[in-house]
Amino acid sequence: RHMKSLPGDVFGLYCTEEDLLCAEVFAHIKRLNAEGGKTIRLSPCAAYFERLQPASLRRWRGEFNPTFTGCYTTRCEGKQLYREAETGLQDAETALALASLTAGAPYPRAALDSLWEAISLEQFHDALCGCHVDAVADDIRGSLGRLIQGNGELQQEALQNLGGQALGPALIALNGLGFDRQEPVVLAGSPGLVPADANGAPLPAQQTASGLAFVAAAPSVGTAFIPLRPGRPAEPDVESDPRKLRDLAFETAHYRVRFRDAEPIIAPKKIRAPLFPGQGFGEIWFRDDHGTLWTEDYLGSLYGREYSSERVLRCERGPVLTRVVLSGEVAPAEHGFGAGQLFAGFEHLSWEKDYVFYQELERF
Repeated sequence: RHMKSLPGDVFGLYCTEEDLLCAEVFAHIKRLNAEGGKTIRLSPCAAYFERLQPASLRRWRGEFNPTFTGCYTTRCEGKQLYREAETGLQDAETALALASLTAGAPYPRAALDSLWEAISLEQFHDALCGCHVDAVADDIRGSLGRLIQGNGELQQEALQNLGGQALGPALIALNGLGFDRQEPVVLAGSPGLVPADANGAPLPAQQTASGLAFVAAAPSVGTAFIPLRPGRPAEPDVESDPRKLRDLAFETAHYRVRFRDAEPIIAPKKIRAPLFPGQGFGEIWFRDDHGTLWTEDYLGSLYGREYSSERVLRCERGPVLTRVVLSGEVAPAEHGFGAGQLFAGFEHLSWEKDYVFYQELERF
């Protein structure tokens, strides 16, 4: 409609989410060329930009999508909150059922139904995959936060009914799944306390940066009562000497582990073979990809460990777990990004990796 009044070259970007041209666009081009005295033709973007004078163009730095910010992406935080709300409500429902059956506590069916409806509402299409605009995404995060808070309040009420009149501080470990479990537990803000067994003997416990760490066992769809007694948890032995960390080896009850030049080699004791055949476990890969909102096309080569530099930063070992912390960054310029083999802007990437091996658990 407005093409007649536009001077000079006109560049129109026409696309749909499926990257298909509507047949009507050709009829519109033919009509505008006839009525407006212009020459409109289809061409690649590059052909248009080749005709421009770069010095005469305005420069923009910032978000390229100021209207629909966040719409053509996916938000990790939302997915994490969905799963936290969902599993938290499952745990709350289990705890409330146990409290009703074993302690005679009332079962708040209406409150649970309301929370399940609220979670379902927040999980529709674009909300669940995290591609809403910023304002809507903020609203969804707030709703999920209130759901998680509601789950916690119901679960806390149920656990108090299950705990009865506890003598002194204690932990109630809830297992909402249909099999017996052993799980790592980290208690924040519990100085001077250690877990104990039913006879009052201290259980293995270790102080970590996140809090008091130990392993708790709970029966299928049930709870375990773990007293907390005064005591000092073990402090881990910390190794940070780069010379000793270049070839680091240790064992747990289930694994033989070695970090040679920061590359992990993990072998289960049961089969006496590497858990992950070949090289490259934990490797960060860079690759170029193209496509649409719905498809991805991977082009070119994969760039892996030879384009990055990693080292073991420290190793923390104690009676409950061994933590190995790696520090990494992209390779020096002559080997990687600066040599033009990778992608502009990636030369500043760096990362840390944490490998945590529990001494008595068959997983890490």
